Amino acid sequence: MESTSGQFIAVKEIIFDETDKNKAARVGKSRLTAGLARHVVQIAQSLDHPRILPYLGHLMKDNKFSILTEFFPGGTLGACLRKYGKFGELQASNFTRQILEGLAYMHSEGVIHRDLKADKIYLDLNGTCKIGWNLMMERVDHPYGEGVPETRLWSTYWQGPEVIRSEGLNYTPKSDIWSLGCLLLELVSGQRPFSEEEVIGTIYRLGTLSVSPPIPDDIIGELRAETFAFLYDCWTIDVKERPTAENLLLSPFCYIDKSHDFLDSDLYGKIRAGFLPDQIGK
Repeated sequence: MESTSGQFIAVKEIIFDETDKNKAARVGKSRLTAGLARHVVQIAQSLDHPRILPYLGHLMKDNKFSILTEFFPGGTLGACLRKYGKFGELQASNFTRQILEGLAYMHSEGVIHRDLKADKIYLDLNGTCKIGWNLMMERVDHPYGEGVPETRLWSTYWQGPEVIRSEGLNYTPKSDIWSLGCLLLELVSGQRPFSEEEVIGTIYRLGTLSVSPPIPDDIIGELRAETFAFLYDCWTIDVKERPTAENLLLSPFCYIDKSHDFLDSDLYGKIRAGFLPDQIGK
């Protein structure tokens, strides 16, 4: 808890690798990680939007780099999925719209997230989603130009075919859009994309066959046409034809349903039951 405001603060730690027996390699890895962490801080400091995790400061001590941000009692959407199971379409639509708002802002600022998935989205008790940072975020001068170099540090199951096949500069905001479709699939299915494939099989299906993640049989009959349309818009193989975040905000899937209130949802009840503010600090 912050002493002057009373605001709960979360501390996210990045621990540098000091296990390598080769001292030069160990120092090199630590410097690389420290450099990436400082790079993320520079980007996080520059972003100011209600759908993006706020930067409140950072600390560096020994082999730990700590970033300070808001405390989110709901944790991440990924944690909620593992604990409570898949979400209903209305809830998934609500969360997706919020994520898109943050993503549209990031892209307008020339920032590509590059690791968008349910484990990177934070949730508070009011149902507000915020996009978290990661070491792979990058700022580019021309977001829809050539892009930035690919790296295998990105989460394979959420990557677009153009990233898997990359032989140069192929990360663009459109790669985040493919990942957004995979994130939505997580929300409505409770499973990661390509849930029945290992990494090698996923790389083959994406890089060689250029296929989108299969939708699990058990939810096909539950999804509306608008949801299918949104998913396959995100999974447009031709990057140039894939919609932007601003385009997708106009999708019928993202229309606000005024009958939906997060505070009346089963998910809120489950999260609230597991979060007792009066016990914090005891």
